[in-house]
Amino acid sequence: FLAPIHAGDVLTAVSTVVDVYEKPGKRGGSMNFAVIETEYRNQGGTLVARARSVSIETGQVVKD
Repeated sequence: FLAPIHAGDVLTAVSTVVDVYEKPGKRGGSMNFAVIETEYRNQGGTLVARARSVSIETGQVVKD
């Protein structure tokens, strides 16, 4: 947390994709990654929290 959050505060979240990349999978196919950053602001516009997450999408496994 970057600032205190109190009961009754109204929070607004805005998420942004900050990076997208691909890697080969260990069992064939590919893995697509999306790094997402979410900023949380209170009713006064003060940035109170920031979160970062990674979503992974796996592709089809290559079969012989």
